[in-house]
Amino acid sequence: VAQKVELTTVLDIISKRKEEVLELSLSIISEVEKMTAHQLNQLEKLRQKAAELETIERVKEESDDVRPSLENLEAINQLVEKLNTQRPKPVVVSANSDNNIRIWKNGQAKILEGHTQEVTSVAVSHGKEFIVSGSLDKTVRVWSISTRKQIQVLEGHTQRIWCVDISKEDKFVVSGGDGGTIIVWNLASGEKNLVTEGHRGSVKCVVFSKKDEFILSAGRDGTIKKWSLALEQQNLMPNGNYGEILSLAISSKDEFIAFGSKNNPIWVYNIGSRNLTSLKNSHCEFSSLAISKNDKFLVSLSFTGSQNLIVWDLTQNKTTQDISIRCSQIIASSIDLSIDNKQVVFGLCDVSGNGSNIGIYDLETGKQVEALKNNNKAQTWSVKFI
Repeated sequence: VAQKVELTTVLDIISKRKEEVLELSLSIISEVEKMTAHQLNQLEKLRQKAAELETIERVKEESDDVRPSLENLEAINQLVEKLNTQRPKPVVVSANSDNNIRIWKNGQAKILEGHTQEVTSVAVSHGKEFIVSGSLDKTVRVWSISTRKQIQVLEGHTQRIWCVDISKEDKFVVSGGDGGTIIVWNLASGEKNLVTEGHRGSVKCVVFSKKDEFILSAGRDGTIKKWSLALEQQNLMPNGNYGEILSLAISSKDEFIAFGSKNNPIWVYNIGSRNLTSLKNSHCEFSSLAISKNDKFLVSLSFTGSQNLIVWDLTQNKTTQDISIRCSQIIASSIDLSIDNKQVVFGLCDVSGNGSNIGIYDLETGKQVEALKNNNKAQTWSVKFI
């Protein structure tokens, strides 16, 4: 009898445990179903980071074999080279003259088709979930990075589009084009929030402030304008004889801007103090530029001429690196810095009509990391790291 009672008790306990496990399983399933696409994306990023860390740890373990000979420079160099080869190659998106967008990974390109004319500009969302593109076909398009599918087509421009940018919270897009037109788009609704014609001639640059407090625009008329998010014009800087402005960047704290224009030096303008200075010996035509995430340096590449990739120390107004790209009949079209400020990507267009190259360089070593080339004669007009 005692054994039967004990067996019954055990069965009751097992039954209760089954119910608890089932309840817990249902709870977990419910929580997983509640996870947003953003959370799943973050989970995938964590998995990728874990894989990177595993690779680094493996290389560290292998480095133990050379520690007794660390004084041997050759052994150190071999270890550094091995670590560099183990690092994942950067992923880059490019806008091209063959109406397509390309996502480059491990030297191979995945093509995004949809535009009917040349794609002039691309921007990557801060959450790394989607790409926005602008085109001569007068449309702004939104693409999923994970599926490489078109999500939205934003129609409203009546003339060609030259530039796009995405707000920090990934809620709005701004685009600029011919006729001086600037449009702010609401990505949730796909509708135009605001439209203005604030420039005389084409708008070639549009930039959201890093805090999403204002928008900057510049273009063929040689002016830079500051707009509230309601597209109400605000005072920024006095007009000057800058020539056509084709490159514009803003610091991470919205304290200063840098811009390049025709037959002029690279200018740096402090928004608070309203002080305008030029970078020494930076006279070039149409310099493409990017500011580091820590606001300490700027990278520039001239559109024509010497084709040198130059790193400028913004705290001392001097060059710290001068990297020769060594190419001819080439114009620089676009430039971007990686989030860790260690690599730079740029697009180069061959004016002879033989297509274009995308170069990725390591700023610490000054060496080329990767060279990407379109397999047709398409030019590259815009590039960004993903």
